[in-house]
Amino acid sequence: MTVPDTEALHNERDKTMNPIVYAIPVFMLTILLEAWVARRRGVAVYDIPDAITSLHHGLLSQVTNAFTKIATLGIYIAVYEAYRFTEWSMSSIPLWILARCCTTCVTTGRTA
Repeated sequence: MTVPDTEALHNERDKTMNPIVYAIPVFMLTILLEAWVARRRGVAVYDIPDAITSLHHGLLSQVTNAFTKIATLGIYIAVYEAYRFTEWSMSSIPLWILARCCTTCVTTGRTA
């Protein structure tokens, strides 16, 4: 009996597409294209201080999200270390099956 490959499980989870990751570069390119076209036509379409403020807010939002995820993980680890009541063997196949069934029920709201 072998233990499931945890790295493969994490890689499978990470394959889900996050549209924001792809949308940000496209959004930035279209803004730059619009600013370039407006400059060539001699039209003032952007208020530079307002545009910079908006970009800073977007950056601050992303940094805040990253720190929130790190803090959440830290709290989870601290609670786990302080309050876990047992340790399961990583090589027990029945426990892996039970854990998989439980996480399926919790995440999808269905059984098996």
